[in-house]
Amino acid sequence: MAKITVKELRKEQMALCDSLILDTDKMDEIMRKHTQKLIDGEFHNYSINNILLADAQLYRRTGETTELLAPYKRWGKVSRNVRRHEKALYILAPIFFDKEREDGTLERKMWFKKVPVFDLSQTEGEKFEPNYVKYDGDITFADVVARCVIPVIESNKQLTRGYTDGKKIWVSQYIPDAQKICVLFHEMAHYKLHFDSDRNELTSATKELEAEAISYMISAAIGIQNDESAAYIRSWAGNNSHELIKNKGSKLIRVAQEIIDDLDLCGLLEG
Repeated sequence: MAKITVKELRKEQMALCDSLILDTDKMDEIMRKHTQKLIDGEFHNYSINNILLADAQLYRRTGETTELLAPYKRWGKVSRNVRRHEKALYILAPIFFDKEREDGTLERKMWFKKVPVFDLSQTEGEKFEPNYVKYDGDITFADVVARCVIPVIESNKQLTRGYTDGKKIWVSQYIPDAQKICVLFHEMAHYKLHFDSDRNELTSATKELEAEAISYMISAAIGIQNDESAAYIRSWAGNNSHELIKNKGSKLIRVAQEIIDDLDLCGLLEG
């Protein structure tokens, strides 16, 4: 069998990202994996895109998805070995380089290389039970606002739950705390995505679907189950939403991941 190429892996990854945006059950699973961190270990926290890619490969082989990924040698450090005849799961690592333009200036470029990893289920040896940090429900709206670089104002307007002008974010003071957090993530997505030069090229429906999907992913990552958001996203599954988000899934996931990192939500979970 021919080995899978970087181009083939990247194509599959893009398709998986698109499909994730309209599947809230899958979002919940992936976001939990992404934000799980070992208290007593130094395992790498792989990107959402790469978790999707590894999950798909293992599922085709065994019908199961991944639990914890690591390179071959890393498993030896916890006294476990990859079983004989196990095949690696391939993820993609970005490589950055500078390319000189005709005018002599440098342009930042990126390409990908394949990286082999193995799941915990592919190893054997001493008993190893990952000790994960898990959400305990203590994160408040004030905690998240304190980490925002964009000003956040609690609004007394009762006709809208939240909005942004690209410079500030307003969130209604009349809604429950957990909902305030979800609305804040939604508006942060608008702030990140919809105030560029091409914003007028997107329909309102596209903007709202993108922002809600990002909000749902981030909320799921910290343990907030937003059923209203899930229903909204699922309602699009029967429409032309696949065309609306075609080839955008990877970008939306990247923005969700950026917001998680900007706010250091994983650090907040650990705290």
